[in-house]
Amino acid sequence: MDKNLKKILENIKNNQMNSKKLKNEFKKIYQKEQGNNKILAVILSLLILGKCEFSYENFVKENSGCTIIVNGYVFSSNKQYAKQNLLIYKDKILATSEDLPDELPQGINSFNIIDATDMVITPGLIDQHIHGGFGVDFNYASEEDIIEFSQKIVKYGITTYYPTIMTASIDEIKEQIKIINQAKAIVPICSAKIDGINLEGPFLNSKYKGIHPSSSMLKPTVDNYKKIEDPEIKIITYAPELDENFELTKYLANSNVIASAGHTSASSEIIRLAADNGLKQVTHLFNAMLPLHHRNPGVIAEALINDNIFVEVIADGHHLQREIIDLIFKAKDSSKIIFISDSLPLNKADINSVTFGRQKIINKNKEVAVNADNVFAGSMSFLNVILKKNQNNYKHSLLCATKNVCDNLGINNYGEIKRGNIADLAMWKYAKQDKTLHLDFNKPDKVIISGKMLN
Repeated sequence: MDKNLKKILENIKNNQMNSKKLKNEFKKIYQKEQGNNKILAVILSLLILGKCEFSYENFVKENSGCTIIVNGYVFSSNKQYAKQNLLIYKDKILATSEDLPDELPQGINSFNIIDATDMVITPGLIDQHIHGGFGVDFNYASEEDIIEFSQKIVKYGITTYYPTIMTASIDEIKEQIKIINQAKAIVPICSAKIDGINLEGPFLNSKYKGIHPSSSMLKPTVDNYKKIEDPEIKIITYAPELDENFELTKYLANSNVIASAGHTSASSEIIRLAADNGLKQVTHLFNAMLPLHHRNPGVIAEALINDNIFVEVIADGHHLQREIIDLIFKAKDSSKIIFISDSLPLNKADINSVTFGRQKIINKNKEVAVNADNVFAGSMSFLNVILKKNQNNYKHSLLCATKNVCDNLGINNYGEIKRGNIADLAMWKYAKQDKTLHLDFNKPDKVIISGKMLN
């Protein structure tokens, strides 16, 4: 067996075997070999067909780095659930295959086998707009707070997030950027990853400030932005109507930072012109912006009809009513819709109030948090809960918390289950209802970060 496989590998290396001949050779091995050799042959065939760049000797020597997930349904980017098995080597998805046997032979303990019976395997959830949780506030959090947050939130299936800093003084923002960057560098294995920073402010329109402190708001200029500029800033919310000649918009676009319109009174024309100059996104659509009106369509209308603009949506059932979420999905290409949590420090905290945006925020009913004027401060849900509330209505809701986020941010190595991507995965129990799979989004049964199982 080993000699046959080694010979095939040598022939492939020397370009002496085409794919048709390769398949025929492995078919012979499948028919001939049993037990351990069969599973090894299947795995090696996946490696070869995937054109992976390491030798047979190294694979045999290091096979403890292999994980095989069997018997599960895999969620794909075409919104389908397919019965497939996954092969993971170290931190990457090596292959998906229906050919791996459901009943694995005995004696292959050197491989890490995960049985995903009655589970759906999805990409890990990605939250690009989150202010905190578990009592942690990213405007004031220490490195230790952020690391603890990363270790806790991953248990809810969120494998990547972008800590979001709200409007504050220049010095406060710069200090928190520094702290978040330091925490990112030392986040332990099997914790949710920090892949950048989201700034919500300080370049907002005070008319639609929400709970942001207007005393710290600044005019959106390139000079002002340079006071806080950092390579880890990936998204910034600003009011484009205050950006003269769209100078900041252009600068952000040229710097590969997502310019996102929010807390704004911009007209539809301004949003259209801003998009022509690099605006890419609208922050929490419908919230903290000029309302939709039939004679003054504003930012909302342009965001819905402009195919070049992504929109953030807080689909927690409180920030937006069901009919509005329906409207968004009917008017907007679903590939441009991003679910965010906008989660507050009060979420999953053992306290009923907190100072946020320099004011007291109260946990009203465990699902809504408001200030003294009854203004919504943010959500009390993580992304898994938002998916739980929306999965029956929209087949594409999972994409709104995975692949769509990556498409927005220009990321191509996670957020989708495919060969070569980083193995950040969540495995959810499911029940069948009306011939469809209903996922239990309360908490994943298992989470895998960079190919390693969360304990």
